[in-house]
Amino acid sequence: MLDYSKWSISELITHVRDLEQSEENRRRQREPLPYVVEIENPITWAILFDYDVNTLFSDPSLYVRQHLLQQLWHWDHIEDDLPIVSDIPAWLGYYPEYTFLGMDVQFNRKGVPVISSDHPISREANLALLEPVDFYHSGWMPRALRWYDDVSGIVNGQANVTFLTWWRGCLDLAIQLRGYENLMLDTMEDPKFVKALLELITSERNKWHAACCKYFHIPLKLASIGDDWINIPFITPDFFCEFVLPCYKEIEKHHGGIESVHSCGNLTAVYQYLLELDGLDVLEVSPWTDLEQSINIIPPEKELIIKLSPGDVLYTAQGTMEKQLRNIAERTRGRKIQVRTSGLTIESKLDTSFLQQIQLWTDTAKRVLR
Repeated sequence: MLDYSKWSISELITHVRDLEQSEENRRRQREPLPYVVEIENPITWAILFDYDVNTLFSDPSLYVRQHLLQQLWHWDHIEDDLPIVSDIPAWLGYYPEYTFLGMDVQFNRKGVPVISSDHPISREANLALLEPVDFYHSGWMPRALRWYDDVSGIVNGQANVTFLTWWRGCLDLAIQLRGYENLMLDTMEDPKFVKALLELITSERNKWHAACCKYFHIPLKLASIGDDWINIPFITPDFFCEFVLPCYKEIEKHHGGIESVHSCGNLTAVYQYLLELDGLDVLEVSPWTDLEQSINIIPPEKELIIKLSPGDVLYTAQGTMEKQLRNIAERTRGRKIQVRTSGLTIESKLDTSFLQQIQLWTDTAKRVLR
């Protein structure tokens, strides 16, 4: 493996672009991806490379360099089917949207988020306490626009730089704003408020995406949504159908379709409603979702992304891994699937078992899933 420690950013970009055009990467891009390893970003990278995430998100030169090094580390160390790409996201973590709605977001050194839970609306069910989202001025938006310019300046036209996105769905944001217990009580005492809150968040999301496309002179893409509170029994299927699904349909209408809905929770009883979204051709099956029930509900023409828990990779013997993967292969025969790990975390950069276990899993997956 190459030692990249003395390479310039320009040299790293060139190398990543060369790998992107390699025959191996072309194979990964044109063929199905039966197995992919996901690394928990930024927490695991901060441990492996020993940096403070707050410094990473304030130093564009460090950020660009680390993004490239992390791409290359994955390519050099993990034998999965994930393609390498030269695009560089001007990323600030998974939670910028919370700041657009008036919440504070902080990170510890490793990148673990701390999101405020004391928004005024947590104490009073009053939509007037939420200010309209301004693409240029709300929350981290001034910082995000400067960050994009700073990252673009470092890259200097050698690679495509992408802007951050509003990914979180209305449910995650509403629960963080109002509080889980309050919102669940609201569904019984003031359901009109719950609907209005979710609709308002969805409307602001759609307006933000329209403003983003106008600013960067790009077309509106299909939507991707992350709502980890879609998790039975923390919400019920009826709650999702009544309160959340109409908002998803508004997003679908605005974007011309939804390409993915992510949740780490139990989605089994919600698939019947997600299938009402016409453009949703790929569905995730989280580690906490029943695979067999999901297969019985989801039509065979839909692609499945089957997510495994970190423990299925990092703390499991080969025999158990093989049994699990063969069970997946047998039950999904004839379907298009991807098997992905959830974000893998490491306790210490000195943990030698981390890569050993990943190699054990990819070797097993290669034999079983090909």
